[in-house]
Amino acid sequence: MRLSRDLGAGEPELDAMLFLALHLHRAGDDDTALAHAEQCWQVAEQTGGRSQRAKAILAPGHVRSSLNRLTEAEAAYQQALAQVEDILNVLAGHPRAGFEVSRIF
Repeated sequence: MRLSRDLGAGEPELDAMLFLALHLHRAGDDDTALAHAEQCWQVAEQTGGRSQRAKAILAPGHVRSSLNRLTEAEAAYQQALAQVEDILNVLAGHPRAGFEVSRIF
């Protein structure tokens, strides 16, 4: 992740952070997973494009849902949906629009 940061390449760093957060979540360490997921979202807000932000906001939503923090999870899912809608609006009529959206999920 440090190399990605040094090179100014945010996507590999986001992908690594997202992987770690979701791995910890699946392993049952939701408190640590949430900390990593929130950090991932902060990095995505600063450096990521629309698709990276949409992917990054899903992780805190998943973890908060497991922690029974359903109102916060719903807010995260709504933010992700808004990001996807932004992508669709921007890419409407572009031949690669479907490819960009498919990378999110």
